[in-house]
Amino acid sequence: MNSVGVVAEFTRIEDAMEFERIYALAEEAEDLSRKTKKLEAKLEVFAGKLFDITEDEEYVKEYVTDTAEIEASARRNLVEGFVDEEAMFADGLDECLIGAARIFNRTVPLYCLDSVKRKTLRDFRRSQGGAPFDPEDDLESDVDEYVEFNILGAYVGEHTPAFAILIKDEID
Repeated sequence: MNSVGVVAEFTRIEDAMEFERIYALAEEAEDLSRKTKKLEAKLEVFAGKLFDITEDEEYVKEYVTDTAEIEASARRNLVEGFVDEEAMFADGLDECLIGAARIFNRTVPLYCLDSVKRKTLRDFRRSQGGAPFDPEDDLESDVDEYVEFNILGAYVGEHTPAFAILIKDEID
């Protein structure tokens, strides 16, 4: 074999090796394409399930809200049977009703002050778009001030509702 023949043979060997490498890369690309299609199909199924879960979550939120509203409404209806006809109810606080209070010669709705504060705090957080708790906010003192001024301080005559401060027994 002359030197030109050796070079030609060497080129063919390099070409063959290059062809094998390209063929292996093509097979690998085809395998990756199949895997990608499988993953895309799984992702589509997962996205559908996620959508279903999101819909279920919304349904549960609506159900819980509806249930709480029904319970609050039932609570109010029960208390209405005990209080004077002229008695005033605090707007939006039916879930905090705990009964009726007899004050001199009248009977008015009785709310749990702690529940009123918790509900107001929840409403404040919701109004902030569900922002995470920030210890710098001091939201609780804002709620206390709001409840004190706008709810407890809202005297609407002798039929104003009463608010109870419940003492919890710490001795156990």
